[in-house]
Order: sequence, then C-alpha cells, then structure tokens
Amino acid sequence: ASDDWVWVVNSNDGAGTISRIDAETRQRVSTFSVGGTPRNILAAFGSLWVGTTEGRVFRVDPSTDLVERSWTLPNAGESTAFAVDVGPGWLAEGPNGVWAGSNRALSRIDPESSRLIPRESSTWGPMAYGFGSLWVLGEELERVSAATGETVGTVDLVGGRVDIATGFGSVWIADDENQSVLRLDAQQEAIVRTYDFGGGVYGVDVSEDGVWVASDDGTVGRIDPATHEVVVVEVGGAPRSLDVAAGAVWVSVD
Repeated sequence: ASDDWVWVVNSNDGAGTISRIDAETRQRVSTFSVGGTPRNILAAFGSLWVGTTEGRVFRVDPSTDLVERSWTLPNAGESTAFAVDVGPGWLAEGPNGVWAGSNRALSRIDPESSRLIPRESSTWGPMAYGFGSLWVLGEELERVSAATGETVGTVDLVGGRVDIATGFGSVWIADDENQSVLRLDAQQEAIVRTYDFGGGVYGVDVSEDGVWVASDDGTVGRIDPATHEVVVVEVGGAPRSLDVAAGAVWVSVD
C-alpha cells in the first residue's frame, strides 16, 4: 500500500494477476499482470515493485499499471539442493534501493540509475531492512550488511518464518507453525519475547504506534511494543498479509 493506492496479488485466479484499489474511495480500479507469477509486491520510490517466482523484478507505474523497467535476477529459474528453498521473488525497501532475493543471491536495485548490483548469498527468503542491515529469513534469521552484503549475524529459529518487519528497536517474525510473533532485539540479536495468537500468523507490519498481525483464525491483532498488550479485531476469513498505509491497516483475506 502507498498513500494513494493499495495492491493485492490474486493468487487463486490461476494467472497471478494484481488488482489496484483506490485508497480513498476503496474501490478496485484495475487488474493487470506482469510477465510471471508474483511472489512479493512492494510500494517504494514512487512505483510498485513486483518480484516473481521466476526470478524477475518489475517496476510498475502506479497510475497506469504499465511496466517501466524489468530485471532478471541472478540464477533465475535455477533450483537448489538446500532442504529449505523458498525460491526467488522476495523484496525489501532500503534507504538507497530495493533489495531482491533469488537463488543463492541478494541484489540491490538503484531506483535512480536502474542498476542492479548482485551479491552471492547463502540465504534468501522473506526479508526486511532495518538498523543498517538486511534481515533475511532462511533456515535461520541472517543479518546481512547493507554495505558489503556479508552476513554479520545469525539467529537460530524454531518453527515457521513467513513474514518479517522491523521497528521499535526490534525485528518481528511471523511464525505460522507456532501461531505466534517473535520479537528479536536488534542490538542483542536474540529473541526476547513471544506473542501468542489464536491461529497461524502469516503477516506482520509495523506502524508508528504498534505492530500489526494477520492470523488465519479470522483476526487482526495489534501489539503495543511498550506494554506488550495485544488487542484483537475480528475480520473473518483467513487473513494472510497486511500493510499499514494511507491511514489504515489493509488486510488480504482468503
């Protein structure tokens, strides 16, 4: 979501299309597709960025749905012998560019020059930028230097790891298997608290005043990082992902 638009991937339509919603009128204004199957979408640097399972990234004009530029990531289309392979197509916004994950690589795309800078990596998956680093969920949580691309820290995880966000001095991890959100202190690089929910947690995002959680038991939760209080709102269905923008929390529901 951005200040003007909200996008959602229609993962069940067989075509992997993307719908655009007007954030003010809350009406769907268009549905379009890119050359591949979207895995992750990101509103950043005045554009919509789409990462695909085929290992490509598309930059889309937010008002016309037209592709402005596209990139093929390193090792696109290749498989891996690793036990856990979450595949390519993951995106994260940093202060100087968009990060994209693909098999055995993390790449940074400069939004001004359109230059793609690839770096070899032993891990890739859902990721988020924060505290000068890129935090990447693979078999473990890895802290990657945004300057060098080198792994500077590793945290062992037990359970699922399907989404990640940063804020309030912490890294927040959605654990779908244990129906919880893990809070990791960014300075200590250690799990300091676990927040339990009534269903599998698939989405997490950070706003100015809280941490928002999508649980597939039909609820959206808000964690107060200071008091640890959790408030739950019934929305129905099976919430999967969420984003905070344009004065609202936007939730996709199966």
